[in-house]
Formats: sequence, structure tokens, C-alpha cells
Amino acid sequence: MMQRFTTAILIVWLLATASGETLAANGSAGGSATTYTHTDRLIVRMKNNAAPRIASTDAERAEVRERLARRLQTLTPESLSPLRTLGDSAHVMKLSRRLPLGNIQRIATALAQDPEVLDVVPDRLFFPQATPTDPQFVNQWNLSQANGINMPAAWD
Repeated sequence: MMQRFTTAILIVWLLATASGETLAANGSAGGSATTYTHTDRLIVRMKNNAAPRIASTDAERAEVRERLARRLQTLTPESLSPLRTLGDSAHVMKLSRRLPLGNIQRIATALAQDPEVLDVVPDRLFFPQATPTDPQFVNQWNLSQANGINMPAAWD
């Protein structure tokens, strides 16, 4: 069950990255400010993402997150605290408050000054676009309400 959830999160992150939503080292972001307005969390991917996997206990993994948060905290005046590590070893950092996109871009630029930071992505909610535009969707009986798992309602 957890592996499916982690896979789903990774797919959402990949879709955001592919659509240009990743905040690069220069602080530029894809999409417009209307796609989201505020967030209080950042996803920080490190260049050497294998390091957290070396830690074998929850306490050791927590210590790795704490050390990273302290190191990144020196780069920005905003308060950062480690929240969790994702399945791909990216770190979710919580800010002390929700901030608008411009502030998030400035923080991303500051955090990108660390030579080990690969990229910084705002942790945000994604909303479905209702029924897919796949022309073969009508032929996928197992996704319908009448005979299947009622996926359109779940997507909505």
C-alpha cells in the first residue's frame, strides 16, 4: 500500500517537473501565478540522494533530515524544519508560514546556493481535470461507474 502511495506521489512530482513547475537554481518557475498562490512546504532534492538511505533506523534518518535543515537554514532567513523524506530521497521542508510564489522563488534561489541541492519544488496540491481526454476511455469498462470502480468520480 505504501509503495503505491509513494509511486503516486512520484508520478505527480514528475508531471509537475515535466510541466515546468520545478523551481530552478535561478528561481524561475513554469506556469503562472494563478496555478497556485501560497504554500508552506518545499521539496528539496539533493544531488547525492543516496545518503539518506544509508541511515538504517528512523532515528538516524531523522538526524539526516535535521542536519540538512540546519545547513539549508543558513541560506535563508525563513524558518525551515524537516517534515519527512520522500521515497526518492527528496526532503520535504516545512516553512513557518504560507508564502506567496515570489517568496518561494527567492527561497528556492537561496537554497540552490548549496552545492548539493539539485532543485527545489513547491509542495502543492494538484487538482484533477475531470474525465480524461483519452479517446479510448469509453472502452475501458473497468473505470466506469456502471461496471467498474467509478474513477471519474474519484478524479473529480
